[in-house]
Amino acid sequence: MLRNAKRALFLTSAGMSADSNIPTFRDKDGYWQNFPPFRAKNLQAQDLASPWAFRNELPHAWAFYEWRRQNADKNKPHKGYDIINKWMKDHLEDGFVHTTNTDGYHLRSG
Repeated sequence: MLRNAKRALFLTSAGMSADSNIPTFRDKDGYWQNFPPFRAKNLQAQDLASPWAFRNELPHAWAFYEWRRQNADKNKPHKGYDIINKWMKDHLEDGFVHTTNTDGYHLRSG
């Protein structure tokens, strides 16, 4: 089906970046489990990824997002990102990537 396609939409989410050392959110080693202030303040990750946190736990809320940003900066997109980009350029008139990721790896990979 894709062989003759002129347009395609690629949908990606947390698993796409896992091979780039970006944790998913809900697995046993994910972001939801490993942010140190969660344990110290008896908070769940969902608590800090919410408007409530920016009203009531502002330093921890910003620290959570900064921790994730630094992790994305110190790692890099894996070859899968290049494969998608090359395939889109070589085979499609028009293509689009929609991702739930906030690491910027689709943009960084071209």
